[in-house]
Amino acid sequence: MSLIKDLLKDSNSILSIREDLGAQKHNVYFLVRTWSENVVGKGIPKDSVERMSPAPGLQEFPHDIEQRSGGKIMMGDIRLKMVSKLNYPREKLELRGSSKGEERFYYINKNLYAVAGIQEYHLHYDLTLRKTSNSKVYLDDSESRQIE
Repeated sequence: MSLIKDLLKDSNSILSIREDLGAQKHNVYFLVRTWSENVVGKGIPKDSVERMSPAPGLQEFPHDIEQRSGGKIMMGDIRLKMVSKLNYPREKLELRGSSKGEERFYYINKNLYAVAGIQEYHLHYDLTLRKTSNSKVYLDDSESRQIE
């Protein structure tokens, strides 16, 4: 086995140190919105959440930043740092929906975010997230209490 494969096996132990110490800045959730008529925007929406673990680091951007390699980080964007490659395949991080009546977001501090960019490293990903204009959340009471 290569060194990278050996490290990948233990990467969750390494990445969970922040969480074990209680030093994560905020919890991050995947939010899946399912529409009752199987068409986005039609029918009654229902949201469900799943907490990311190990908790990634979180960097907020208070102002716009131009990047040499293309793209732009805008005020209000968030960068999730050190997202487990072992727990989350790229498809899940890209928020690809599994059906026509489904939307996927990141839910952080009562705001919904979409993916603006993904950087891949040997053991983890860094994600740039952009706040969506849609901020309404349709969680039932038990899930709302779970994430508070």
